[in-house]
Amino acid sequence: MSANDLVGKDVQFVKKWLEAVLADESKILNDFNWLGFAEVSASNAKRLKSLDWADISIRAYEKLLSEHSEDMGKSFYISSMILRTSMIGMFGPSKGHPILDVDTIISWFNKYTKIPFEVAKSKSASRERCTIEDLRQLRNIKNRLAVISELSKIKDVQLDEYLQKWLDIRGDLP
Repeated sequence: MSANDLVGKDVQFVKKWLEAVLADESKILNDFNWLGFAEVSASNAKRLKSLDWADISIRAYEKLLSEHSEDMGKSFYISSMILRTSMIGMFGPSKGHPILDVDTIISWFNKYTKIPFEVAKSKSASRERCTIEDLRQLRNIKNRLAVISELSKIKDVQLDEYLQKWLDIRGDLP
């Protein structure tokens, strides 16, 4: 079954299919379009306000992440976290929920932000002396901050002072 065939099916059918495939990967063709499947599932989640479609999309992004290096998988993480943020905006935050837990997003930001705040602030103020790798790290932080910024706009989400400091320098990052 192709990704196009699946996204038009009933969400429960797709969930069962996905669980079976993830349990036994030999059931799927090598040329299956996981990225297209993840993106259309995310679109379904937002359009239909469906946590089931969001779960499917996030699991597809996680499948992609398992097959790519951390560096190549950055966009998959961001797409997954943007979807989580959208769902939190629709349904509200819920501690411990596999999709609606704000801590999942904050933990992701902290895990992949590998330079301290003060170092990032200093480097962004003197970009002309930064190495390409420094600039790349700062840009990756800015990309992750785009997700945190959207999260900060949600009514029932309160970010701590540490994340607020990061948001304050977002515009200064390359």
